Amino acid sequence: MLRGGVCVLAGSLRKLGAAAYICPTVTSTPAHWPRTIDVWLAFPQHIRDKRLLSEYEQILSADERRRMLQYRFERDQHRYLVTRALVRIVLSRYARVAPADWVFQASRYGRPQICDAASIAATLSFNVSHTHGLILLAVTAGEAIGVDVENCDGQRRLPQSPEYFLAEQEASALRAVPLAARNRRFLEYWTLKEAYVKARGIGLSLGVDRFHFSFTDETRVILWTHEQLEDDPSRWRFWQFRPTPEHCAALCVERSTSQMPQLTATEIVPLRHERLVALTVTRTSA
Repeated sequence: MLRGGVCVLAGSLRKLGAAAYICPTVTSTPAHWPRTIDVWLAFPQHIRDKRLLSEYEQILSADERRRMLQYRFERDQHRYLVTRALVRIVLSRYARVAPADWVFQASRYGRPQICDAASIAATLSFNVSHTHGLILLAVTAGEAIGVDVENCDGQRRLPQSPEYFLAEQEASALRAVPLAARNRRFLEYWTLKEAYVKARGIGLSLGVDRFHFSFTDETRVILWTHEQLEDDPSRWRFWQFRPTPEHCAALCVERSTSQMPQLTATEIVPLRHERLVALTVTRTSA
């Protein structure tokens, strides 16, 4: 038995001040945060200044530095370094915690969570995703959040057995899509599924066949869940967007009010500069 529901999101947490390690004053209160979401975009291939990378490494924990060195290839070490620095530096925009002082612990499903944090910091929710050429970090407060980004520049091939990654309804709809558009459509399904799974916080043990997405048209998305999940689809909001022409992404956030959240997107080189950018939204839930 399936239940149909809607979902969408958007948002903009207001930062604490200038781009410093710790900002002096809080410009928004936790009560306002669930209605806002900030998306931060970093392009690791453009962050190559050795002095800056050294600063990033200094704020990582000993465990993070150890994990970074476990990657065999320099490109993977570099992406990991920028990702972890991004998370620490951006979170310090919302709470009086120095980037090096954030403490994270993994949930039983491996999702990093904030622990031992100040009262405001403890209300923060974040999720990060990366793919070739882009790192996305989404931040809100008080509500579960998930984000996923994939490179869809056309060079990535459709899996030989896409039905292994999709629910039966999605796989059937995918077969009806013209061959030239199937790769992109598959990634549209996949980013939505990943964002939902990450927001739930229990990994792919959720079962990719126990929920599915349908596109009522080219701008709307609906989530359907199997009764075994014991989850009401209307509990979630979704937003699918194109952060760059080569990337597709999806956000999922827990619905706390009937008010539509607001969204801001910021391109950032942590500790150097940032600028607000517009996102090309392709689909939302109603």
